[in-house]
Amino acid sequence: MPTPNFEPVSNPSIVEPECPDSLEINQTLAALKQSQEMNYQMMRLNAWVLSETMDQFIAGFWSRFMANRQIAHKQNSCYSGGSKVSEIAEIVTHYFGDGKKI
Repeated sequence: MPTPNFEPVSNPSIVEPECPDSLEINQTLAALKQSQEMNYQMMRLNAWVLSETMDQFIAGFWSRFMANRQIAHKQNSCYSGGSKVSEIAEIVTHYFGDGKKI
């Protein structure tokens, strides 16, 4: 019976061929990522311009906007399993007082 030969076989590195389709897909993905980043930056710019314009017409708009944003964030974290409702009420009274409309 012949003895098995377990000599290591040289394994040349496998080079994946660059097909035109994969290059096109990579270019499309890069363009999509750039477009998404540009869209995100434009949304941030629009929010800033809107708040800056509103702050000129209504004094204190930005601070009230940020207070409302903090309250909304706290409510969202409460619904997702976190804070107590009393913490939200505490934030509301801190920024807006007791039942005071702004």
